[in-house]
Amino acid sequence: MRARRSMYVLFYFEDQLIPDLGAIFTGSFGTRTEQVVWALPAVYGEPTRIEPRHLEVVAKLSPKDWVEIENDHINDISFLASIGVAILENGDSKHHEYRRREDVLRHQQWNLYAAMHHFLNRWDNVHLFKGTPTDLNEVALNSSRTLSIIADFVNTHGYPPGHFAEVSTREANIELPLDLAALECDPLASILRQRKTCREFDVTSSVDLSTFSQLLYIAFGCHGLIHVYDTIWGIKRTSPSGGGLHPIETYVLAIRVEGLAPGLYQYDVARHQLNCIEQLAITEAGELANEFTAGQSYPRSAAALCIMTARFYRNHWKYRRHPKSYPVLYMDCAHMSQTFYIYCAHVGLGAFVTGAINSQNIERRLGLDPYQEGPLLITGCGVPARTRVGLDPEYQPYSPRVTPFP
Repeated sequence: MRARRSMYVLFYFEDQLIPDLGAIFTGSFGTRTEQVVWALPAVYGEPTRIEPRHLEVVAKLSPKDWVEIENDHINDISFLASIGVAILENGDSKHHEYRRREDVLRHQQWNLYAAMHHFLNRWDNVHLFKGTPTDLNEVALNSSRTLSIIADFVNTHGYPPGHFAEVSTREANIELPLDLAALECDPLASILRQRKTCREFDVTSSVDLSTFSQLLYIAFGCHGLIHVYDTIWGIKRTSPSGGGLHPIETYVLAIRVEGLAPGLYQYDVARHQLNCIEQLAITEAGELANEFTAGQSYPRSAAALCIMTARFYRNHWKYRRHPKSYPVLYMDCAHMSQTFYIYCAHVGLGAFVTGAINSQNIERRLGLDPYQEGPLLITGCGVPARTRVGLDPEYQPYSPRVTPFP
C-alpha cells in the first residue's frame, strides 16, 4: 500500500466536558475534560473525529510523493483514506473519487482555507422551517407569533448593536449637502428606493416571457467584448467582476413564466437562450424551489428562480491559490443580484435573494461536478401579491437630519 497526505485537510483540537464515570461509581457527580481531535478534509466534506495517534501517522506522509506504508500503520492509513485525509495510490471506487477530487483542487488552484470553507459548508437536505406554514394565508394567521418569537430571542441574546455607528472625532464634523427635492425627480434614485426584497407573490399570475428574457439579459447577459491576448477575450456585463473574469453561470428554475414550460434550464449567455435540462410539472417546480432553498416557503410561490453558480477555475486561473479569490465569487453574485433587483423594481416585479441553499441537492439535480462548479446564491422574482400577509415589511420614510430616529 502506498499513500500520500491530502493537501486540503486541516486538524483542530477541541476540549469536551464528559461525565466522570469514576466519580459516579463513588456516589458523586463530576466531569472531566477530554481532548478531541477533528480532521477537516475538503475531499470528504465533513469533519470527522480521529485519534491522536493518527496525527503521528499523517505526519509521516508527504503531500506530493507516494510513501510505502508499514504493516503496523496499514489499518490507520485505511481509516484515514476512508475519510479523505490520506490519498491512496490504488484503491476502490471511493478512494479513486477522493484522488480525483484532490487532483481537481490542485489543478484548479484552490486555496487551502477557501477549499475548507466551501466544501465543508455545502448543505444537503437541510430544512430550516419544518412545521411552518407553506401557504401565504396560513402565514398571515400565524403572524401573531412573530412578536413572541422576537421577544424570546431578545431575552436570550440581548438587543442588537445600533444601526448607526458613532465615532468620536477631535475635528469639526461636516454636514454634507443633500438635495432631497432633486432626488425625488431623479428616475434612477426612484428605482433604487423601490428596490426591496419581496416574499409575497401572486401564485395566480405569471411573468411574461418577454419581460423575463429582458431581465436575464440585463442581469446576467453579455453586453460587450474586448480582445485580451491571442484567443483570450474578455466580456462586459452590467455588474463588475473580480479581475473582469465573470465566472458566474446562471441556471433557471422556471415555475410561472408565460410561454416557458416549468423546468430547469441553463442560461446560454453567448446565444441568449435557455437550454432545457429537465421539464417539470408546475407543482414539481414549486417543490424543487422549496428544496433548493432549504425549506423556505416563499420561493415556491415565485415565478422563477435564478441559481448562480461559479466555475471555480475561471476565477482561480488568474488568482492561483489566492486567499481572496474565493470570497470574490460571492461578491460577483451579490453584484448581479443587486442588478437583478433593480431591473425587477423597474418593471414592477418582486425580487429576493438567498444564500440559505442546499448546495448538494442543486449539484445533483443539475449534474454539476461540485469540485469544478458549484452554486453560491439564488435570486428569484415574481408578481407581487395584491394582499399583504406580513412577510414583507413596510418601512417608514427616513431622511438624514430630518427624520428623528427612535
